[in-house]
Amino acid sequence: MAKKPASTEPLDCPNCGEPSVVKRTRYGRRDDCERCGLHSWDGKPMVGQEVHEARKHCHEIFDRLWKSAETMYGIEERPGTKEYEIAVARIRRSARNRAYRFIALITRMPEPECHMSDQADIEKLRTIYRAAKDATPEGIRDWWKAEGEAWWQEMNPRKTKAKEADAA
Repeated sequence: MAKKPASTEPLDCPNCGEPSVVKRTRYGRRDDCERCGLHSWDGKPMVGQEVHEARKHCHEIFDRLWKSAETMYGIEERPGTKEYEIAVARIRRSARNRAYRFIALITRMPEPECHMSDQADIEKLRTIYRAAKDATPEGIRDWWKAEGEAWWQEMNPRKTKAKEADAA
């Protein structure tokens, strides 16, 4: 994945080589190539409309795997309280991480490549879409409990050791 530039530095268009025009919007930084029409948000690689649409479709199907994860668990905190909101955020964050790891396993892609907002390869986006379309939140949760966590630790021994050291 391309490295993000400093916040004021324009990106070079991968098609024509021209520097982008950097615009600040209420949604964040947007880079536009006035010659080719490619654009990006927040300093990510510039891509065309087809890739943006593919990312959007991937996110629509992927987000259902984690955005309501709290409904699968009994939350003891009272709804409407700060504690409840913290519990929901924690559950969703864990579910999102598990979903990305599950997609990485199914697609045989490194997890960072499964993050749609960084992906510029349309075929990889299609692969991610198919994997997410066939998955369910319950299936991912059950996979994680049965074998996913052990698989992740085996695939990422350094991250696991660092996490254990932080917990100590």
